[in-house]
Amino acid sequence: MHLLRGLIYTATMVCFVWGLTLMPLAEATAIAFVAPLFVTLLSVPLLGERIDPPVLIASLVGFAGVLIVVRPGGGTFQLGALMLLGAAVFYALMMITARRYGAREHLWAMVFYMTLVPFLLTTMSLPWVWQTPEPWHWLGFLAAGVLGIGATAFITLAFRFAPAAIAAPFDYTAMLWAVLLGWWFWGELPDLWVWVGSALIMGSGLAIAYHDRRTTLKRRPTA
Repeated sequence: MHLLRGLIYTATMVCFVWGLTLMPLAEATAIAFVAPLFVTLLSVPLLGERIDPPVLIASLVGFAGVLIVVRPGGGTFQLGALMLLGAAVFYALMMITARRYGAREHLWAMVFYMTLVPFLLTTMSLPWVWQTPEPWHWLGFLAAGVLGIGATAFITLAFRFAPAAIAAPFDYTAMLWAVLLGWWFWGELPDLWVWVGSALIMGSGLAIAYHDRRTTLKRRPTA
């Protein structure tokens, strides 16, 4: 299972970083927001959870938001969009495996093996892609490693202690950071349709979380 999660994590990062090189940061983040919807839908066959009709409707609204952002047939629908959708699917699989097996394994063992596998696989590719870094690049590599491991640990903890449909929507706060950082570093500003689609995606995810929370509270004993 550690090997499988490592392979899934490798595919997630490769697809996501590849997509980031092809699309603006805000649009890439908006497309990646479909991942919690995949978590909700895949939790049925993989975790044995049940989807209520309101959750299914909210998921369809979320996918409509993705179509608005991607706009098939338009300039946004390109290889980058497909890579980001693939990253969302792999991300959902990674979170579902954390939910299913996290209670039986130590947190740092899961994080260690999940980062070891992509490290080994990407190291094997270096003879074909290596470029000598500038000295200041190493600071970026260090920051990416620290922030990436920290984010992975906290996300794994979240899905370890909370139902998938409740933990996943908190990812949506990333949209604010994506817009801010995209504007700050590259002068990128999303257009109106990206905002409309993002609102539908985030609204559907929050609706799913609200419904799931109400359902969970109703099932608990009054005491």
